[in-house]
Amino acid sequence: MEYFRERFDDDLNAEGELIVIRDKTWSRDYVLKKVDEIGYQQAFQDFVEEVKQNAKEHARAFLLKYGCLERFRRLIGRVRNQSVVPWVGAGMSVPSRFPGWEQFLRHLQEEDPDSAPEMNRLLKSGLYEDAAQLLADRLGQNILDENIENVFGDLARNPCGPILLLPEIFKIGVVTTNFDYTLDQAYELASTRFRRTFAGRDLRIAPALAADDRNCLFRIHGEANNSDGRVLTRSDYDRVYGNEGTLADVLNGLVSNRSLLFLGCSLSVDRPLMALTELKQKAQVQNPRHYAFVPLPPDGEKVARRKQLEAADIHPIWYPNDGEHDQHIEALLLCLMEGAVDA
Repeated sequence: MEYFRERFDDDLNAEGELIVIRDKTWSRDYVLKKVDEIGYQQAFQDFVEEVKQNAKEHARAFLLKYGCLERFRRLIGRVRNQSVVPWVGAGMSVPSRFPGWEQFLRHLQEEDPDSAPEMNRLLKSGLYEDAAQLLADRLGQNILDENIENVFGDLARNPCGPILLLPEIFKIGVVTTNFDYTLDQAYELASTRFRRTFAGRDLRIAPALAADDRNCLFRIHGEANNSDGRVLTRSDYDRVYGNEGTLADVLNGLVSNRSLLFLGCSLSVDRPLMALTELKQKAQVQNPRHYAFVPLPPDGEKVARRKQLEAADIHPIWYPNDGEHDQHIEALLLCLMEGAVDA
């Protein structure tokens, strides 16, 4: 897998110094490729298999410890049947050097120091759309739009991290709340470009039109380089979803026979979580369960967090909350890709 190529080359080059002959210098990976290309490729395959094996052992250990192993096995089965759509949040774009929502809003708030107390209160409560509304009201919508385009609108940035594994696993579309274009680029690099992208008001017609174009991208919050239908502030939600239909209506058409898998999402006090809760309450029959890769809450908060997610029929797959989020998500995604968590 090309996902591991740079890591393998770095591993080779870490074995010793660069090879120097007079005034010429070569890296160890370059020399091995030139001298023994077959040997290089075999060593790369062995390296990838070792990484996959280590990922399975790592994931199985914490899944067993946190009581999520059987739940994860059930998720593997649904992924194998292509019955799972990933819901990709800002955390999956952080390895590509994009800020999370809180970091973005705090940086923008520096232009208005007087808003700091109210901004801190809103962000501490997880009220991101209200925090964005505060900035839009105080700074002006044009300033907010310009910053979104500047920060998230880069079409040339190369995607990095576990997001590059998604095209190897999920073939029936992706849902995202992100403004950036790392998903488009990741799928294009894997030669599985999205056949269609739905954003803003187009999401209402997405379920019917996406039936034939199965590998579609659903941008719940719109995109960086097009302000039409972009959703971030409270007034944005009212404009895009408030009068002609609700977010729950949109999601109902997308998930009626599919499970969602939340990746890189805070799943705190946000509209998608409330919309899925509404869908569960209105459901006449049992809809497919949803899943989320989420860090283990601190002691004393696990039960409340579990109930919050369960209200939306989201079932957590906990991973260690030790700051190594990318490593843990990579391990879980590799297990999904391999179709097994056991060695």
